[in-house]
Parts: sequence; structure tokens; C-alpha cells
Amino acid sequence: MQVRGDSMSPTLEEGDTVIVDFYGITIHYYRIYAIGMGDLIAVKRMEFKGPTTKMISDNKAYYDA
Repeated sequence: MQVRGDSMSPTLEEGDTVIVDFYGITIHYYRIYAIGMGDLIAVKRMEFKGPTTKMISDNKAYYDA
């Protein structure tokens, strides 16, 4: 899929192509994942702290959810 937007800049830029592995079952700390939310697919870093999961944008101009 192609990246839209600049929330993951400078790691991923608008128009970059990413490969999504739909069969990966192991989740690793602070790696980049494609997360489906309804019709939206967000490409973000995932940070796990105890019971809390946080989606992180590499572009510091964006608020992390």
C-alpha cells in the first residue's frame, strides 16, 4: 500500500510503498504496524507499557494517540 500524509515522516514519506504482512502474529515493541480502524488503515509505531498501548507518529508535529 502507499503511504498517505506525513505523520510518519521522516521514516516514511507521502507516496512511499509499504508491504503489509497480514499473517504476522508476533508483536514487537516500537516497530511500525498497519492498524485497521473501520475504513482507515493507520501506519504507526506501537509502544506497549504494561496494559497500555500507544500509537506513535514519527513526525513530532503530530499528537500521539
